[in-house]
Amino acid sequence: MSLIQSIKSKFSRVGKQVDEYQEAITFAQAGEYEPADRLLAAQSRDSAGADKLLVVGSGSSFPPDVVSYSLEMAGRLSYEIVAMNASPVPDEKKEAFRLESEKSGEAFRQAAEKQGVEIRHIVKFATQDFAVEEAVKQEGNIDFVVSDTQAENRADQRDAKESRPVKECYVYSMG
Repeated sequence: MSLIQSIKSKFSRVGKQVDEYQEAITFAQAGEYEPADRLLAAQSRDSAGADKLLVVGSGSSFPPDVVSYSLEMAGRLSYEIVAMNASPVPDEKKEAFRLESEKSGEAFRQAAEKQGVEIRHIVKFATQDFAVEEAVKQEGNIDFVVSDTQAENRADQRDAKESRPVKECYVYSMG
């Protein structure tokens, strides 16, 4: 139900933005440039805090089903993606984890670029739960978190109709 509320809220904001742009145009056409500039400046400040989708990788990688789902969702809702790899790795393995994460983050960025979705990549050396909390505080405007299952590999679970492994992708609302 929260996804529907988020979509309604987004459409409401778009309607408000259109009204404010029309008001700015009216002021400008009447030669009243100062009120038009104030309205446009307010719109710029509002749009600077774009809505974001936090995509949590599985260790140092991003599962293909999570990547495709999050890109489709971000494109449909005009969200920016913050792709995050997180793991509480020991100090001696941090550099290797960071390099592996950056490699998978770059592949994700290239896929996002092809679909016209803005993306940033971050790496955290903490448990996923703690890293998500920290990212939400630091990034702001994160509406949803997308991740794969936290449980062990579920290849043993089979789709009853298809007789193939079940793929799970979770979406959490932050609102």
